[in-house]
Amino acid sequence: MWSRLSSIITYLTIISSYVSCISTNGQFGGSGKECGSFAAVKQLLGASDRIVDNASPLKDNGGMASLHNSATDLRSSTLKCGASLITDRYLLTAAHCMVNSNRPISISLGREDLDRNPSPSDIYRIQNVIIHPEYKSETNEKHDYNDIALLETDRKVVFKENIWPFCLPENKNQVLPDYTLLQIAGWGHVNISHRASIMQTAYIKIISNSLCETEWLQYAPHHYDNLLKFSYPDGLITKLLCAGRKGVDACNGDSGGPMTYQNSDSSYTVIGVIAKGIPCAQFPTLPGFYSNIALYLDWIYANIGQQVPPAHTNIPQTTVTTPLPRPAVTLSSRKPNIPTLQTNAPRPAVTLPSRQPNIPTLQTNAPGLLSLPDPQLCSSRPKQWNFGGHNYFFSWDQSDIGLEVDPITGEIKEKKMDWLEARNQCRIRCMDAVGMETEAENNMISDFMKTHNITYTWTSGRICDFKGCSERADLQPVNIYGWFWSNTNTKLAPTNSTPWSAQPWSPAGHYGGPQPDNAEYDINQTSESCLGFFNNIYKDGIKWHDVACYHKKPFICEDNDILLKYVAQTNPGINL
Repeated sequence: MWSRLSSIITYLTIISSYVSCISTNGQFGGSGKECGSFAAVKQLLGASDRIVDNASPLKDNGGMASLHNSATDLRSSTLKCGASLITDRYLLTAAHCMVNSNRPISISLGREDLDRNPSPSDIYRIQNVIIHPEYKSETNEKHDYNDIALLETDRKVVFKENIWPFCLPENKNQVLPDYTLLQIAGWGHVNISHRASIMQTAYIKIISNSLCETEWLQYAPHHYDNLLKFSYPDGLITKLLCAGRKGVDACNGDSGGPMTYQNSDSSYTVIGVIAKGIPCAQFPTLPGFYSNIALYLDWIYANIGQQVPPAHTNIPQTTVTTPLPRPAVTLSSRKPNIPTLQTNAPRPAVTLPSRQPNIPTLQTNAPGLLSLPDPQLCSSRPKQWNFGGHNYFFSWDQSDIGLEVDPITGEIKEKKMDWLEARNQCRIRCMDAVGMETEAENNMISDFMKTHNITYTWTSGRICDFKGCSERADLQPVNIYGWFWSNTNTKLAPTNSTPWSAQPWSPAGHYGGPQPDNAEYDINQTSESCLGFFNNIYKDGIKWHDVACYHKKPFICEDNDILLKYVAQTNPGINL
């Protein structure tokens, strides 16, 4: 579905107070904001029997629904489209999902894995379909404007931790600034040929419609004529939103799903409905198109029997047509007590024990030292994918970790960190920078980098060139025998050997010779003491390189069994 995946994303927040929501029975409305999160719904309904607390939460996507063309088989093979729950009886989706003979008849809510049987209570029949009257199926036009539809369920939806309605925009005059970070979600194809069964999420940035058309014309003139101008002959009017990010896109099966924004109170507003684009990020520079829900509020409220709430005077009422000066941006702080990590700090003293202790002796979060795990962050750590029983995530796929705002341009950019800072961002989450102890794990990380076009990433690899290492005869000479995975304190095979079916160290580096070569020491007397994974930078494939630890790179975090055990034993009952 997208080139980089993330199942739990905390967003950069740029503006607030962008929500309002509704209910067929009047319980939701006005500025009460009883929507957008389970906490908001629970606060409203209290001990009502409409709340069920015993489900595993879909933390950011409780309003996400899958639409199927079967009443009994609701696996990924019958998936037709996505949809967004907005009340206890209504969902939003794309009109084009509902106009053919094979259209969906069933709705499934509260599911992450479509290949796991859903609870019968979480399956709803589509009782009524309301297609926008100006969509082409209703007017016999050929354009794809007004690609939006409402679905009515056969009964009231029971809200749970993993099922709750998204908020709607507060009024039709609200406009998000360009480069605002948004999320898309769905179960569509993860590439042109493979469909996902696990819900996929990714983040994208909104851009102006004029810039969007320019990018299409510049990078894909053939598709500009045959797709964009054919589908939208009058251009990208204000009822369409344009959003994307390099290599990130919706794919087949994601149509109708939500594009959401996280407000400063951590609630989620559905901003757009996935409509059209070149699927599966085949043109990685091109953004996709989304129906702008704010401009359909009159139609939505009229069809569910509600009035549009009056505009709030503190909400901007002007239309943004050009990029605005970037406002100050605050990282959403659902996860407190993240330590401030210093860069280029002195490296910690590390000893290589003969075996791992049951409980680690952890140092304090002082500058230049390894960080303590934070139990709350450990419990809510990203679990982007799983391999060999360990969870992993890539830093640039987690907006609270891997994105930042350029103080000069205001652009949201991907953040890089030095080796120690990267490790500490992992460690506070009961993880550590990845260590490739096996060929299978090395190949898995290599495939991830290749598939998602990642230039380089940190690993936990380190050379034992600090105090105490020179006394270890088994580590000499250190450039051959002194490398180890710091996440598990496991020694690497000698660098002059081939431990697997292929040599993981690169045959080429700065001087054209095999790695590790400590090349930077000859340049500025800085040792290349850390291990980076490089993607064909030296025309060598995806290989290991020794790198000076002060360099900044993205990173991959991996579950750390010792830290997880430590937090579990010191926090009885914690959910890890």
